[in-house]
Amino acid sequence: QKHLGVTLSESLGISHHIWDEGAQSSSKDDLSNRPILVDLLSKVDEGKVKKLYVFNTDRLSRNQKTWGMIRYKLSSNKVLLYSGSDSNPIDLSNPIDDLLIGVLSEISHYDNKLRTERFRLGKFRRIKDGGWLGGPPPYGYKIENKRLVINPNESKWVKMVNEMYSEGISVNDIRTELLKNGVMTRRNNGVWSHGSIEQLLR
Repeated sequence: QKHLGVTLSESLGISHHIWDEGAQSSSKDDLSNRPILVDLLSKVDEGKVKKLYVFNTDRLSRNQKTWGMIRYKLSSNKVLLYSGSDSNPIDLSNPIDDLLIGVLSEISHYDNKLRTERFRLGKFRRIKDGGWLGGPPPYGYKIENKRLVINPNESKWVKMVNEMYSEGISVNDIRTELLKNGVMTRRNNGVWSHGSIEQLLR
């Protein structure tokens, strides 16, 4: 993507600047989580950007509200938009070009909603089938075949902590007992924090 943009700028005989957001998502943005895009739009408002290249327009935003604002800024500041390997610019002040970009953005927005829904349904199905949602398993369990199973090395300490707590023993005294028995946390730490014990109880 960078190579195509730089090559285009050289062919147009203009200097270039790269705004690289890395793996930042363009689907959930409200600009508060995209400082690099905010900087780009500030330069647009200042008249310092007159030609903008993106590999695909959805790299700017797949959020309907944010993309509408970006289109307005590019149009009102007469910024020519280049995309993909096409050296012909998109002029958002041209009604036909603006209509085309509008249609493409709606398709992108629809596609993003479909992906989100498929992802949600996939997670729901895994949970319904007894699968683990993801992330580290709770202390006392391990993951086998994408399911939670009891970890025998940890489960005895989970039982001990719950039994002590149900007998009215304080978290501080439970912490001391774990330390006395040399029980290691998930991060291989011999000293348990109060928060870790409370999380285990939850």
